[in-house]
Amino acid sequence: MAGPEGSDFFYPLSPRLTVLLGTMFMRGGADDLGMLEYLNEEDAFSVREKAEALKGLESKRRAAIIAQEMRKQFQFRGLVGLDQVDATWLLAALRGEQPVTIGVILAQLSASSRAKILAALPDPIRDKIPSKDDVKKVSPEVTKVVRQIFESRFVTMPVPPAEPTSFFFKDIVLLEGRELLQLLRALGIEELGAAFLPVGRRKLGELCQRLAREAAEELVAAVKATEPRDAMSLKEATSFLQRMLRDLRLDQDRGLSPGEAKDHFQRELFVKAGLFRLAKSCTGERPIYVRQLAQRLPRG
Repeated sequence: MAGPEGSDFFYPLSPRLTVLLGTMFMRGGADDLGMLEYLNEEDAFSVREKAEALKGLESKRRAAIIAQEMRKQFQFRGLVGLDQVDATWLLAALRGEQPVTIGVILAQLSASSRAKILAALPDPIRDKIPSKDDVKKVSPEVTKVVRQIFESRFVTMPVPPAEPTSFFFKDIVLLEGRELLQLLRALGIEELGAAFLPVGRRKLGELCQRLAREAAEELVAAVKATEPRDAMSLKEATSFLQRMLRDLRLDQDRGLSPGEAKDHFQRELFVKAGLFRLAKSCTGERPIYVRQLAQRLPRG
């Protein structure tokens, strides 16, 4: 383990975990270590290991080291929030990079993000990525430069509020990936309902034949719940449905079973329609917010 001398005491903790550990000691020290059980096993072990090293230091020296590191983290802007960026964006940004560079970046991500990226990398590249122990040999200065260059490819993600607050439209970007997909699905069904009301029952029935029973019932219910004033015009609805269905017509020709084909088709359709609805809602939002929201969603 790196000793408390120099600038690498907290290495190889990610900026997120470094600030968490520093904040815990600033607020209460060892009394707050019980919170580590909420982390995944690997991150909890890494933080606890550093916490034990901090506890062994004289209080004034410990306070000085923590204060110096916290200042450095915020000055360095090592809190772009890479763990809040969907792994597909990180993977795309890592394409073409050398295995050593990929290893340095992965070492600073959460275990969940690392696992997703490693699983998606081709075997020849994954086999060349250095181990964590090898990455530790890279100087902290080089690590910082590599991370800064990598982070510059993304916009800074917003920090969730420390205390519960009212939920506004802009707070959608704070949702977990799973929650975002659930929201998109719900928005998509609602948007499709607004489209099928003017188009008519025959077209609705044709689409429902391609959906599972539960999904078809949800769509029919959405059509019935749509107020005439909220429905699309016939021209708008026709154009919208053509756009939504155009790239999904071949889904049942991918070697999937009928049940799998329906599940894949309806999932893609509802989320695609939800993205269309969300994009319309973001028309007046700042470009940086739109990019933040995009980074929370799978890159397609």
